[in-house]
Amino acid sequence: MLGLMGEHPNAALARHTWEAISRGDAESLRELLSPEIVWHATALGTPWSGARRGYDAIVDFLARVGEMTDTFDAKWIDVLTSDERVLVIFHVSLGIGARRTEVDYLLLGRVESGRLAEVWTAPLDPTAIESFWATKSG
Repeated sequence: MLGLMGEHPNAALARHTWEAISRGDAESLRELLSPEIVWHATALGTPWSGARRGYDAIVDFLARVGEMTDTFDAKWIDVLTSDERVLVIFHVSLGIGARRTEVDYLLLGRVESGRLAEVWTAPLDPTAIESFWATKSG
């Protein structure tokens, strides 16, 4: 029976946001993100750790994430939703020179009025991602 049910609105929000970020579509993101959005990147020691506030800061941050590495690939794995939250599981492959790492991440979003209002991203193996960024290229 589940195949006959429609997609949860927050699953659709997560999917549309993922697709807009993947395309670099800032105009679509404007409709999907709250103007007061706060984005928390929790992996310590990475160039993108910390919180960003507001639509413009988030769009700038998202545009620059992939520029910090030679290779960056994020693949959607799954989504779980409730009426107030969305959880996306995704896989990231990073490379700088000969250094490589792969890490699964969680993205937890709080939804208000059909838009993402707050986001937390967290690697499932924080040691792997922190070690990757701590290693200096030789």
